[in-house]
Amino acid sequence: MKSHHENSGFSLVELIVVIAIMAVLVGVLAPQFIKWVENSRMAADVQNIETLCHSAETFAADADRHRVAIPNTCKIEIVPGVRTTVNTSISGDDLYWQLALENAGITSYELRSKKWFDSTNKITITAHEINGMPYFTESGVATGLSLINGDIVDDN
Repeated sequence: MKSHHENSGFSLVELIVVIAIMAVLVGVLAPQFIKWVENSRMAADVQNIETLCHSAETFAADADRHRVAIPNTCKIEIVPGVRTTVNTSISGDDLYWQLALENAGITSYELRSKKWFDSTNKITITAHEINGMPYFTESGVATGLSLINGDIVDDN
């Protein structure tokens, strides 16, 4: 008489093989996924800085304000991992940035990627004016990277 044996599940060996295959896939794909996430953060940071600069340009050219001049030392400072709130109660040349951002409806700003920052751990975006046209410079950005021009250099 034949003995009838029901197979009601997976064997231990089969489960270990499946777990091993999944571990290999995660090990191969996780670094690539992390790189994709970081690249998207960097691209979003570039777009956010371009928006900040565009709001300052728009504020300077606003016809209702009869052309607001950009002060010589007009700058904003960005610290890694810190969300900076727009503050129109400050005084001095930096008030221009704050008013421009408030006028554009921007209430706060921050950089999500830590790759931008050099050893000073602070990025300064300065607004200048030459012949009535605004332009922007940056300092504190890591070598090979530029927030204003949108240049992202992948060293990997």
